[in-house]
Amino acid sequence: FISLVQGDYQQAVQRSEKILSVAPEDLWSLGMAGYAHLIPGNYQVAKRYYEKAIAVSALASNPFVGRYITTDLGYISWKMGRQAEAQKLFAQSLKLLQNELEKGNESFLVRYDLASINATQGDKLEAYMWLKAAIDAGWQKYRLALVDPFFENLRNDEQFKQMMNQVKLRVEEMRKKAESL
Repeated sequence: FISLVQGDYQQAVQRSEKILSVAPEDLWSLGMAGYAHLIPGNYQVAKRYYEKAIAVSALASNPFVGRYITTDLGYISWKMGRQAEAQKLFAQSLKLLQNELEKGNESFLVRYDLASINATQGDKLEAYMWLKAAIDAGWQKYRLALVDPFFENLRNDEQFKQMMNQVKLRVEEMRKKAESL
């Protein structure tokens, strides 16, 4: 994630591919390789990694790797102008996410994924509601949200900037406390 946040996409790709050379069927690594290509807009390459991850996840008990693979594939379809395909993939993710919420999953990742889908589709009210829920559940990766393409529709909004500043301040406070210990 650090390379992605710093804008060093080539290093992120190299690191993810190095990990995949050791564990080519690792779902998390496939997801990270896809994401390393998704952020700079290499959609075809990202799609190949996600499609392989879908094949691998069919054998896994949980296809959730920070965001559902179908969410990332939905984003790629959205950006490639295939809205109907994107809507279908987002609907699959929403169903899985709703199921997680109904089971009592309190992870910020579920809420972040919901915020991602809504932000991409331009539903800012829902996106901010779920982003706030992710923050309330402990999400702290504000640096990632600043480059995460799912939030490009929100990035210039004052509300988004304020939310990210609040998270940044909270992280800095925690860092100071840890250093003082």
